Amino acid sequence: DTVFTTIVDRLGDMAFFIFCAKLCPPKVEGSMFALQMGLSNFGSNAGLYLGTAILEIFYPKLHAPEFEGLTSYITLRSALRLLPILLVPFLVPRGRPSDSAKELGAGQAITAEADEEEQGVEEKT
Repeated sequence: DTVFTTIVDRLGDMAFFIFCAKLCPPKVEGSMFALQMGLSNFGSNAGLYLGTAILEIFYPKLHAPEFEGLTSYITLRSALRLLPILLVPFLVPRGRPSDSAKELGAGQAITAEADEEEQGVEEKT
């Protein structure tokens, strides 16, 4: 289970890495990858500690050899693993992986600030 989950997670991350590499400025890809891996590791560890806390709080008698409440714990654990799927509509941007960064809106905030500065300079002269 653990090996399979790790492989599927890494394959799922590849699309995200490609998408972020398209959006980040040139020569920053390495830093972006390091940030993504750091956040991924942080999320994995946070999930591990949260799972341990849930186990200790809600199922304190879940110890060998009896394992009372094991089935309800596994059900709860599986349900909590599916919970992030509810966030997908809010976190996934519109567009296709084949779209360029400009088509996806990268740099619009920087361009808008530059346009405002130019208009301010023109109005003063």
